[in-house]
Amino acid sequence: MITKETYDWVKKLLDPKITELSDDDYDKLVKDYFRKDKTDWYREVDDRKKWDIEKVEQFWFLIGKYVFPEGDKHQFYNFSEFIFPKLINAFSISTYVFLRDARHKNFWMDLSHKVIPFEISLKSAKFLDDLNFYNIEFAKDIDFKNVQFHGEFYTSLKCKFSGNVKFTNAVFYKNVFMPRIIKGNANFYQTNFHNLANFINTEFQSEVVFENAIFKKDAYFNGCKFNESVNFEGADFSQLTLFIDTEFEKKVSFSDAEFKGDTNFYRTLFSDTASFDNSIFLEAKKIYFLDLKGNPLNLSFKNTIFSKSILFRRIDFTNTTFLESDLTDVKFRECEWGENYRIVLQDEKDIGKEEKDKL
Repeated sequence: MITKETYDWVKKLLDPKITELSDDDYDKLVKDYFRKDKTDWYREVDDRKKWDIEKVEQFWFLIGKYVFPEGDKHQFYNFSEFIFPKLINAFSISTYVFLRDARHKNFWMDLSHKVIPFEISLKSAKFLDDLNFYNIEFAKDIDFKNVQFHGEFYTSLKCKFSGNVKFTNAVFYKNVFMPRIIKGNANFYQTNFHNLANFINTEFQSEVVFENAIFKKDAYFNGCKFNESVNFEGADFSQLTLFIDTEFEKKVSFSDAEFKGDTNFYRTLFSDTASFDNSIFLEAKKIYFLDLKGNPLNLSFKNTIFSKSILFRRIDFTNTTFLESDLTDVKFRECEWGENYRIVLQDEKDIGKEEKDKL
């Protein structure tokens, strides 16, 4: 917790006559104030946080007065290990006046800053309430490694991550709404989503990693476009998982992934190879692979475990392998299997027309 001595000192820093800090004082402000626990700043009321508004406004005032200018000076914004309270309405950094009638609460409070030109580190930070990025483009890399998001993570339609973005080992405890455009590499390695993960219509223009990511609630990737390779290896999908009208322009791997809830790959485009090797589809009401697209479609289900609820419909399996996978309970409807009315898989297993009819 923050000590009374620190609170008394911080109040002096609010004085308009103090315009800058020495390096030692800035380091002290970061260590003894910005990085200290703030759970005593709020109380829980009807499952919501009731914040001490005076402390919250002082916090963001100090962010605007000292942290942003420090970042401008070094061309690098360092919020590592900061513990953030709730957001406030925007204010003008130039005059330090709160714009209480501002329409949106926003992390980057000076809304005149539409493009953030420098790299940002938020490593091991904690956001104790909702986090909004409204109409901002992050031109350089932004690092959320090991960040804990205790409120919703929201980005507006015009928000862009133009540099690389890392969410490695991050934990989202509430709903997540990702931006429409992520231009740089996106890393969600071992990211933990405790609630809704909403990536609807997000365009990933570079490589993406979801390796060992955990989705404890619904995961929506409808309308997503992945322009480069994607890694979902070892990902854990616990509930509803949707890849409807999703486009994979390069290789994608779901190897060793687990699908535990209803899953739907409908009209999904696989322009390159798609691997589901060693993946597991557990019992759920609906697991559908419907009308998949590719030119040609190259799928691999080696050593894959299928549940009885899985259905493949209207899919060309000419270039697909099911090597060492048990297809006993798998349902195939209106699928193509190659020439001459026989099943021709990539494994060159000539099952023959008689066995095809059994499927």
